[in-house]
Amino acid sequence: MMTRASHRERSEALEHTSSSEGAGDDDATGAAQWSARDAPTATLTMGVLGCALTTQYRSHVAISDWASREMYSGNLFASDVVSSRLLRDLPGVMTTAATSTPLMLLDTRTAGGLLLAGCSEQSERDLGGGGASATATTSSSSLANEGEAYAVTMHVAGLLGAGVKPRDIKVQSPYAAQVRLIRAKLQAVADAGAAPGAERVEVASVDSFQGREAECVIVSTVRSNDRGAVGFLSDRRRMNVAFTRARRHVAIVGDSATVGSDPFLRRLLDHVRACGLAASANEFGHVHDPTLAADASSATTATRADQTTIEVA
Repeated sequence: MMTRASHRERSEALEHTSSSEGAGDDDATGAAQWSARDAPTATLTMGVLGCALTTQYRSHVAISDWASREMYSGNLFASDVVSSRLLRDLPGVMTTAATSTPLMLLDTRTAGGLLLAGCSEQSERDLGGGGASATATTSSSSLANEGEAYAVTMHVAGLLGAGVKPRDIKVQSPYAAQVRLIRAKLQAVADAGAAPGAERVEVASVDSFQGREAECVIVSTVRSNDRGAVGFLSDRRRMNVAFTRARRHVAIVGDSATVGSDPFLRRLLDHVRACGLAASANEFGHVHDPTLAADASSATTATRADQTTIEVA
């Protein structure tokens, strides 16, 4: 008998094969180029008819390859129509290292393994001090990470500066407190005139974003502790949803030591390092500098201990 979990997994696999939001000529072209590999496979189990499609028309191949390997036994493939699309290919978007990579890790650890100041997880009430800044929505249990929220804000500002539209950027976190904190910081930089349009970037929980997608997705993982506790992040289905909402670019912001203590998540971070770019969360301005990416296709990565920095040939 098919379990509720297997129904969810089938639904995710089917969902990842098409795009209802922002479909255009490329999607129509892709539909006309189906091969034998694209043909759905139907199965009948205990009276339940299932259909698994093997080609997805949403995400860059570097994004879907990880999901294929970890969740779908290597049976999910990226259509040629979407497999190489990047943010820099969107109208009006400048070529930078950030807009030229499908994957990015903004690590709150330095190359030497030290945690950056302000990047430990905290309860929302502790972060707000429980005083005048506390609101009716403040939670004593939901976690936030101010350093990560700052890194997310700076990455959003860099993408907006490169010409990515606010509507094309979505920020996710599994913690409601972090969602509220990032919203406040984006509003603040917009009000200060430092990042016009930042207030229009949607910030939502991972669960509320299920079934949707965006050109660019930024995931704030929040967890940073000495115990290696990852909480909600250990839910493979939830993290697969968060990672595969992106069409052209997904950035993970977090503590690689804590997040990487979970084997599943460690493989995700290794995949991002191997197929994308990684930088320390306080020293990544160069990835948004167009003067350093005249030919970003020649950008290479240089590994330094556990940290990757960007070199432009």
